[in-house]
Amino acid sequence: MREDQLKTIAQLARELGLSKQGVFYIIDTYNLRDRLIKVPFGRRYMYLVKPSDAELIRKLAKSVKSEEGQGGSR
Repeated sequence: MREDQLKTIAQLARELGLSKQGVFYIIDTYNLRDRLIKVPFGRRYMYLVKPSDAELIRKLAKSVKSEEGQGGSR
């Protein structure tokens, strides 16, 4: 798969080692839902992510994971 292609939430979740819910948590926490491409898929919708937004989500996921590791330091 080329790096410049759209990715599904499931593909992004696999790359990041998160669940799909985890990826949506990051998307909703940082108000990125409007950047997703919503595609009809049967009776539901499939969300696609642009490569630039996938990179942004990847960076945010790293920062969220590092915050979790500090447990109770606040």
